[in-house]
Amino acid sequence: MKHIQLACILIFFGIGSVTASIRNDAAATVVIDHLLDSAEDVAGTDEVLATQLVQRAEEYAKNLGLDFEYARAQFSKGYIKQVNSGGEIGVVSYFNAATLLEDIDSQESKRLSSVTHKNIAKIFSSYFQYDKAIEHYHKSYLFAKEIDDTELERSALYFKARALRKKGEYLLAIDDMFEASEIALEEEDFTFLIKVNNQLGLLFKDVGDYEKAIEHYFEVFVYKNKNVKIFPSYAGRSYHNLANIYLLQGDYEKAEEYFLKSISTRLEANIPKSTFYSYMDLAELYARQGKLELAEEFYQNAIDLEVAMKGKPDKFKIYKQMADLAILQNNVEMFMQHSGEYTAFLEKDLFKNIEVTQIEQQNTINLVTERYYQLMEAKQREEDMRQLGIWVAIISLLSLASYITFTKVRAYRNKKLLEKELKEVMVDLNLDDL
Repeated sequence: MKHIQLACILIFFGIGSVTASIRNDAAATVVIDHLLDSAEDVAGTDEVLATQLVQRAEEYAKNLGLDFEYARAQFSKGYIKQVNSGGEIGVVSYFNAATLLEDIDSQESKRLSSVTHKNIAKIFSSYFQYDKAIEHYHKSYLFAKEIDDTELERSALYFKARALRKKGEYLLAIDDMFEASEIALEEEDFTFLIKVNNQLGLLFKDVGDYEKAIEHYFEVFVYKNKNVKIFPSYAGRSYHNLANIYLLQGDYEKAEEYFLKSISTRLEANIPKSTFYSYMDLAELYARQGKLELAEEFYQNAIDLEVAMKGKPDKFKIYKQMADLAILQNNVEMFMQHSGEYTAFLEKDLFKNIEVTQIEQQNTINLVTERYYQLMEAKQREEDMRQLGIWVAIISLLSLASYITFTKVRAYRNKKLLEKELKEVMVDLNLDDL
């Protein structure tokens, strides 16, 4: 990373001399692309430097009239904010980029349009604005399809399906996920196929088709020997999901078997955050079965992983479950201990409650996008007024020109009439009579 930053700094300070020597668009494009590539490389580690690089690239592109590079600079500004948890601000720059790209008809502009709309959609999705997210994922898909970029096509479909699932539109989500799967099958992208099958398993569980869900979870293991990176992570997730399906079906024996497989796989892959949930869910299963000592053991295993609880209600509810277990064990002391721990986490999380956070985030993104569209409308009205002013000026000038012309013509006609009358008088006039 250091050598990337050094390269960025050299580019930044060297741009002045480069600007003086570049005289053609091709060379200028190379420099601007280099600036923007470098900015995006360091966006997550040095926001200040990344911003400076983009500003120089933006200024350079604007001065040279390079429309695509200028639009890409707007995209980079949005990207920098997005990777630094400022999506609600970054979305404005993305909108600017999308608007500018609409006027550029090229393969690269359409590809960037697809990526831009996908990033806008991700921001809306992170702020629980699923309708808008779905709209922009669809736009991303259409741009990708237009240029036949299958990687972007399947990505847009995949994330659109996930947004549809969160909105509760499961059947539409299944259709999109299958379409993404077909594209990935043609390209033999096994990692992507694993992700799709895990998502299809979740979707079929949502609609109550447990057999289909199990089928897709097992489909993940077809790709075990396909040189997929971090396969144990995907395998652990599938085992855990299978256990939950068997739990829903009331098959406790299989549920226990697959929870244990998930724990073993996740421990081997050194994924404590995920292992925590497998320990917790298995402990709950044992508690349901009345295996109280096993339940206590696995709850404690989860706690011993020392996974951070802050702001994670789904994690610190483990203390409530341990308190409930203590009641079943008639252990008042343990009940008081775990109830106190659970209450303490609730109090700490009081002002970060997930529902409050969602509402605040929705209001924030709505406010930002509303202000953006108001600004766009104001700019459009300003442009309309400017155009109207031009037409009024043209009409005024034409009217003035017409009036001047009419006046001259009238004066000329009057002059000719007067000359004619004078000639007639002179003919009739007898000078000898004078």
